[in-house]
Parts: sequence; C-alpha cells; structure tokens
Amino acid sequence: MDAKLSSVLKASPDVSVEQQKDMTDRVKTEIYQRAREGAIREIIETVKAEAIRAGATEESISVVEKEDIALTYIPGSATRIKVKVVGDMKAEESCEDCPITVVIDHTAEEAAAGIQTSNKTVSTTGTMLSYDDETIRIQEPEINTETGEWLLSTYDLECLSVGAGVMGCGGGGNPRLGLLLARKVLESGNTIRVVTPERFLCSAVHADDKVAMVAVMGAPLIAHEKLMAGNELEGALQSMLELYENGNYNDADGDLHVTDDTDVKVGDGVVYIDNYPPKTRVGRSCLAAVMSCEVGGLNCMEPLRVAAELGVPVLDCDGMGRAFPELQMFTPFIYGFKPYPATMADDKGRRAVVLKVDSPNRLEKHFRDVTISMGCSSGVCFAAMRVQDVTKYTVRHSLSQAWRIGDTVLRARASDGDPVAAVIEAEAGRNLIYGKVTDVLRETTGGFNIGKIDIDGLDVDTGRRITVQFKNEFIVVREMSCSQRRVLASVPDLIALLDADTAQPIPTEEVGFGMRVAVVGFRVNPMMSSDEALKLVGPKAFGLTDVEYVPIGEFKDRGSIAPL
Repeated sequence: MDAKLSSVLKASPDVSVEQQKDMTDRVKTEIYQRAREGAIREIIETVKAEAIRAGATEESISVVEKEDIALTYIPGSATRIKVKVVGDMKAEESCEDCPITVVIDHTAEEAAAGIQTSNKTVSTTGTMLSYDDETIRIQEPEINTETGEWLLSTYDLECLSVGAGVMGCGGGGNPRLGLLLARKVLESGNTIRVVTPERFLCSAVHADDKVAMVAVMGAPLIAHEKLMAGNELEGALQSMLELYENGNYNDADGDLHVTDDTDVKVGDGVVYIDNYPPKTRVGRSCLAAVMSCEVGGLNCMEPLRVAAELGVPVLDCDGMGRAFPELQMFTPFIYGFKPYPATMADDKGRRAVVLKVDSPNRLEKHFRDVTISMGCSSGVCFAAMRVQDVTKYTVRHSLSQAWRIGDTVLRARASDGDPVAAVIEAEAGRNLIYGKVTDVLRETTGGFNIGKIDIDGLDVDTGRRITVQFKNEFIVVREMSCSQRRVLASVPDLIALLDADTAQPIPTEEVGFGMRVAVVGFRVNPMMSSDEALKLVGPKAFGLTDVEYVPIGEFKDRGSIAPL
C-alpha cells in the first residue's frame, strides 16, 4: 500500500468502512493525478526537444494537441498519452533532413438558408463529430391523422441525434451510432412510430400489456474500441418477454413458476440467473410498446430501432428527462415502482436476469458487476410497466423536447445563424462560458467514465477558468478564476459541452485539448428536481458534499409533437 495512503488510514482508526473507502478513493485519485501531470510535463519537454532538433525555433513552439486515454484492458490504471507540438522553422538555417508537413485546408460549407444544411463533420479544431457530409433537408414532422402517431423521417432522426446529444449531458453513449442504425431501419422499409403516453393509455387493448424500458449500460469510452454488435438490446428484451410468456413470471411475488431446470441463485439481496437460456416463445406477445430509459445519448436512439423491428410504437417519454449514470436514478424507481424483473444481455448471447431485488441500489451494484464482466457494454431491459403505469412514473414528451433542440440547431445552421444562441433561447438555458479546453482527465473506474475538464475563457470570457466534473455525464461546473470560485451549475440540471460554431454536442469521451466550446446549462424537468428526486440525483448523490442545488432558470415545457 502507498505510504501516504497507509498513513491516512492509520490516522483514522474510528472511521466506518464506507468512510475509509471514500478516503482511499480520494487519495488514490490525487496520487494518479500527480503522476499523470508529471508524465505529461515530461512528454511535452521531450517532444519540444525533438521539434527543436528538427529545426523549430524554441520560442515559437506551442502545444496543439494533448490527449490521454485510459487503457481499461491493461491492469494497473494504464494510460496512453499523446502530445503534439508545432513551431516555426528557423529561416536562417538550411535543414534538408528536417521533416516538413504542409497542411492545406480546403474545408468549405455552403448552406441554402432555410432549405438545407450541411451535416457538420468536424469541430472548430478538426475533431470528427460525424461521419458523412450529406445535406440534411429540413422538414416538418409527419403525423398520421387517423392514429395520431408521429412517423419519423430521416430528418427527424437527425434532430433527435443532436437533441439526444445535448440532453445526454456528455453521457448516454454517442447518439451518432444509434442514428446510423436507425437510418438503416428506415432504409429497409420499416416504420418508426412515436405515440404520446396519453394517447397510448386510451388506445391500449389489454390492461396487462407490457411496456419494455430498454437501454445500453456501460462506460461510453469503451465504445471507442468495442463497437456494439446490435443484438444486445434485443437479447435483453427477448429475455424479459420469455420470463412472462414462458416462465409464467409473477409480478406480485417475483417468482418464476416455470424454471425448466434453470439455475436460480440467491445472494446479497438479489434473486438472479447468471445465464438465462433462450426459449421458444408461446402464446400472444405481451409487448405493447417500447420506451427509452433515458432520452440522452445513444439510449434515445436505440429504442427507436428496436421498436421498429418488433413492429410496436415508441412512447414519447423516458425515465430521466436526460441521462444519468446509475439505475437508481430512474424516475419509476425514484417514485416507488419496483426494480424487478430486470434483464441484461451482451453481444455473445449471455443473458443475465434479476427476478427479485430488495432495492434499486442493489440492482445497480449487481448489474454493474455483470456489465463489467461483459466488457463494460451491455443491453438492459427494466421492470416492464403496465400501460396504466406509464403516465404516473415517466418524464413525458422528452422525445419531443430532444427533437425540438435538434431542429433548432439545424435550422440555425441553415440560416447561417448562431446555433448555440438559438438553442439557449429556445430552451431558456444559460451560457456558462465560451472557451478553449486546456486539459482533460478521464479514467474508467467501476464501469464509469470519471474525470474533469479544464476550460479557459476566450473573447468576452478571457481571464475566466472553469472546471467541469463528470461521471459518464457532466455533474458540476465550477468557476475557478482567481477572483471568484463558485458553482455555476450542477446535477440534476442539464450541462452540455457544445462545439462553439455548430452547437454539435460533444460527449465526455470525445472532449479533447484545444477544442473551442460553449458550456451551457438547462433546467431539468421538475419531476427530476423534487425533494424526493434530489436525494438520488442531486449533488449529494454524486459525492458533491460542498454543492447545493440551485436551479438554472425555469423549465420550458412545449408539450408533445404528436397529438395528445
């Protein structure tokens, strides 16, 4: 054990196990940060020396790229550090052997105002934000007047992708992958139908039909090296349906009455199955609709694809009104809905099931451990709700909110306006700073992306410095200027990092040194800021003991796009 770490624990013999663990984590983080900063300084000096030997003038050298990526598959908190410097060549000396790189930027953007907008592919500093250059034709939503269903188009998917990125608050997984998969669904001839919870409740045929709540669970950073196979959510959802249709699962007592020699285990407050074997489903399907567990990030997009392939509608609601990192932060669980049954699946066909659990926190711990064993990426399906439960336990019209955010951004780009200012005005938000990312510290710990981002102000914000902390999602923004230190925004309100020019949302795993960004904040849906909710999603729930939640303005509810 590290000497400093050992001395801290020995000096505190009367603390509880949890307090001792908290101190251990804090000291370990402090030691890691010092080691990281020392390694980066050493690497910068090394590459500067190499640049000088290559013919650059010492006084002109500056750092243009600085990146460190946690290598989660190597033991011992291994990190890959990359630094790039540039400098002016010495004009008075000839250096035939010096490597010279000439970069010519032919980037050009042409937009027909009010008609179409080019899909933004790079940030202000050249970082890829999307992967094609197709033009996006602005359209109004299409509503089926007979059924009241909102029929999604490719433009709708583009809007939802941008809005989901903003409402993901840096987490929830990059929605771009979900956008590409959802596009394929439309191209194959399937229809993505969205219906309001209110209309769905009135039109439901069977009172005991189920609404499946699905999501991707894991550390978003992992997706940079391990793409989703696309079968994870389907595996979890099929497991849930088989519990009811084949296993005769009983909601009241959490019992699986038909086990077929399945090994049911009990331990640590959880009744579970490590790997639930596939069944041949029988009888009428009890699935009536699909909804997203969180409207932020990839988890906004993936339910659209799954619902279309199963031929059921998606509900215009979710369980968070944004993205949060842990399962107990789900509105149905916050307001008393039971956290079981729950199912999980990976890309290799393993299907884990929780039949009964004594608390949402216990479910989070159990499934987090399972997710880590699955490679920090899995699909999950939570306690299927009856149709009458939807309006009581969910954040309504959140898909519509995500669409409107994206539509606002794309229309502002098309009219050559300011997308950042446009979305702030539309959502009654607040611009916290415009600046340049000067440092990013991130690591994958316990199945989460954890770290902080330092941003120095530019233009009207010159002289200011802020730090943004994140745990999968951005959780607090602190003013760190010498003249004043204060909290600018915190959970549960929405915090987003947007590309300063395009308002393209940047997830935590893609934030890099040198990016020009606008940090913005929006008020969360009041359902997530009640006294009851703050116990689980407020600053104290994230260990921010020095932060008191102060709402950012007023929540702007513009209702659903589809008719009620």
